Amino acid sequence: MYEVLKELQVPPEKAHALSEAYNRDREQVRKEVQDMVEKQLQSYVTQTDATKAEGRVEKAINELRGDIHQLRGEMHKAMNDQLRWVVGTQVAIVGLAIAAFKLL
Repeated sequence: MYEVLKELQVPPEKAHALSEAYNRDREQVRKEVQDMVEKQLQSYVTQTDATKAEGRVEKAINELRGDIHQLRGEMHKAMNDQLRWVVGTQVAIVGLAIAAFKLL
């Protein structure tokens, strides 16, 4: 930059000052852009992590729903088995009571 300004016949002191100011501003802009890019990348990573976490939560919820459905089926089967035993036991008790009354 300094050389270009000298070729344009800018006095050396002014050319040097302008060149330094340009380099400072350029460095500051570069840092600001780099900070903006880093913030965007962090935001993207956060959004990606949130999306992944949301997917894991959805998967866990679906697995729990499947487990609940399976447990309901098992409970229904157990209740039917228990009802069979209760009814069978009552029929046996009634049969024994009838037999006992006939013997008396």
